[in-house]
Amino acid sequence: MAILLSGYMLSGSQKLINGSSESAKYAIDNPSVELPLTSVEVIVDNNIPLVQGLIDSDSYNSLGASIVAMGACIVQIIIPALNITLARNTSSTAVSLTRIKSTLCEFINTWDQEYPLSIGDLQVRLGLVYSGTVTSFNFSGGVTYIAYLPDGRNLPFSSSEELGIEDDLKQLDPGSVNFTSELAPLQVSNRVLNYMASPEDIVIEVSNVQ
Repeated sequence: MAILLSGYMLSGSQKLINGSSESAKYAIDNPSVELPLTSVEVIVDNNIPLVQGLIDSDSYNSLGASIVAMGACIVQIIIPALNITLARNTSSTAVSLTRIKSTLCEFINTWDQEYPLSIGDLQVRLGLVYSGTVTSFNFSGGVTYIAYLPDGRNLPFSSSEELGIEDDLKQLDPGSVNFTSELAPLQVSNRVLNYMASPEDIVIEVSNVQ
C-alpha cells in the first residue's frame, strides 16, 4: 500500500549543500489517519553524468547558472586494532571499552570539516576525554575505510594517517581506481566525505596495565 507523504526542508539555507550534517534538516508530514513512520526508504538515481545532463539542459538550467551535480559519499570506518595503555595503578575495570567506542563513533559520525578525518584527530579526541586513565591510543592496525561511491561501487582504503580518498596508493588494491579520471568526474573528493562508524566495527585491546 502506498502512502502519500509530504517532505520539505526546514531551512532554505541548507538547499543544495552537499554533505551538510545539520540535524533535523528535513521534516515529513505524516497523514493524520496513518501511524507515525518508523523508517523511510529513499531511492535516487546515482548516475551522476545523467543528472548533470538534466541540470545542464534548457529545461532545468533556465537561469544559465553553473551548477554541478554532487553525490553524497558515505565512508564506513573500520578500526581493526586500537591498543590502549592504561595509566599506572589503573585497573582495567576502570575503563569502559563500550564508552570508548561510543566516543569514537560520536566524533566520527559528526565530523563536518571540509578536510579528511585523520588518525591524529581520533587520538587527540580520545586523549582529551580519557586523560588520567589512558596514557596512549595506538591504532596498530591503521584504519580501514570503505567509500560508497555515487555510482554504486564500493572502494576500500587503508591508512595510518589521513583518511582521504584522493591518494590512489591508499586503496587496498593500490591504483585500481584513478582519482583524477574516475572519482573526480563523480564530484567525489576529500571535501565531501560523510564518515560513518559503528561500535561493531571497532576492536579495542587493553595492554600494559601497571
